[in-house]
Amino acid sequence: MAMKIVNGRVVTPDDIVQQGEVVIRDGIITQVGQQVPFTDDTIIDAQGSYVLPGLVDIHGDDIEREIHPRENAEVDPQIAVTAADRVNILQGITTKFHAIAFEDTPAEQRTIDSAFTLSRAIRTSTSLLTDNRVHARCELSSMDSATVEAVFNEVDPDLVSLMHHKPGGAQYPDTSSFAQRFQYQGRGDVVKLEQLVARRQSLQSSMHDSVVDLIASQALARDIPLASHDDDTAEQVASMADFGISVCEFPTTMEAATAARDQGLFTVMGAPNFVRGGSLWDNLAAERAVHEGVVDILASDYHPPSLLASIFIGSEGSLPERVARVTSNPAEAVGLTARGKIVPGFRGDVIIVDAHPTSTVERVIIEGKECLNVKGTTQKSSPATSLLPR
Repeated sequence: MAMKIVNGRVVTPDDIVQQGEVVIRDGIITQVGQQVPFTDDTIIDAQGSYVLPGLVDIHGDDIEREIHPRENAEVDPQIAVTAADRVNILQGITTKFHAIAFEDTPAEQRTIDSAFTLSRAIRTSTSLLTDNRVHARCELSSMDSATVEAVFNEVDPDLVSLMHHKPGGAQYPDTSSFAQRFQYQGRGDVVKLEQLVARRQSLQSSMHDSVVDLIASQALARDIPLASHDDDTAEQVASMADFGISVCEFPTTMEAATAARDQGLFTVMGAPNFVRGGSLWDNLAAERAVHEGVVDILASDYHPPSLLASIFIGSEGSLPERVARVTSNPAEAVGLTARGKIVPGFRGDVIIVDAHPTSTVERVIIEGKECLNVKGTTQKSSPATSLLPR
């Protein structure tokens, strides 16, 4: 099975090929350039739009809004997974790491049991269009040896991150800021909040390190990428690096982001932070971090449309560099070394995007199969037409 995309602005790792053409055969990109020879008859006319690699999102918890669209309203996990899959493909995300919170925080509608249920739904669904994977977010205060063993043996995650959200931590400098988060979300009561604060603060430093070591040893033994979450100091980054992390997610300060770069870690910031021009919680602004050269990857966090929008907002770096932050860099960080680039030999995940007036996905091809088409212009014919000015 083969197809040829013509008449596009093809974004490669190093350039933008005007009137570019891409051939995908048997799910693999085989040719990229101008006036590429092609003897089959499936032609997709990009009509002057951008041709990009499919987006790779290594941290998105938007699935939580599909399974809990309102407080105390719960949707069947299979329905939620399918809905999230469709939302993501509309945003050009072809590889999705669902950030599943393994923690007991009922006020946020998060429990260990529900995390296992949702992970199983992702693994067993047969109706998904994109490549859906599990990113296990391990809240250290909710982890014991039995839970850790179950996460690795039953879920077999594709990415694991270590987080410890507590008063006095990176996200919440004191108890009042921790409480404000729950008041902001409109969930929980005073007693539940006090219980949560006590549980989160009960994890002493010695116990913290033993839990981290338990999770890290399991991940490294299985060759699963390991990430830290919300680091705020250089010392914390160095400590996590000693445990074997390769990814630093959402550093909350420039100090931590710079330390992560200096340690040779992949550094992830939130695309919504970048697009809206600042952190929701007054932490490090992604735009500033990108400007300072300490960001390798943008992730959707809670808002999938921001991932695509981040490519076309601002002017920091060339277009190939901006595309790399949401395609090849995240793919490399999680060991998917043959996707995220439009080059021969890479997986045929390609999206066609109209950038004006806002970035909109017109077509999505995954492993050489067209999975989304809002243009209806697949042809059984002929050469590309000329690019019109846009």
